[in-house]
Amino acid sequence: MSRPGIIPLLMLIIYLSINCLTYIGDKTYVSGEDINPSVSYIQKNIQEYEKLYVHLDRKVQVQFKIGYSTTKIGNVETDNIIFGEKEYEWNIELLSNIENKKVYLIIPNWISSLEDLRTYGTLTEVINVHNTPLYYFELDESKDREY
Repeated sequence: MSRPGIIPLLMLIIYLSINCLTYIGDKTYVSGEDINPSVSYIQKNIQEYEKLYVHLDRKVQVQFKIGYSTTKIGNVETDNIIFGEKEYEWNIELLSNIENKKVYLIIPNWISSLEDLRTYGTLTEVINVHNTPLYYFELDESKDREY
């Protein structure tokens, strides 16, 4: 007994998934989901006066990579990780809790509210590996933080 819609459905699934996987050597990555290069970069480069903000949707990935009870990253003395608790108003959460002027951002690539941060400081894309960006935000204290 054949099902007439199964072949077109399979073709549609294959067509839609062509651009979602990246192959490098024998490893497969889902585009926009590989935080390992970002975490490695931060571990090597973060300074004592900098923080790391991890968006709620990336929290489990970062904790899996560095440890579930870890509160600091890199060669620093004090806790320097801010784990976000809000999915959609993350930029307001970040700006209202920021005590440091310089923060690395691990956020999902689907986030569209990055431009809002540019109103309050400088936002730089540090690296982008497998369509997974790592950002660096530097707060401009001369700008009003009303949001």
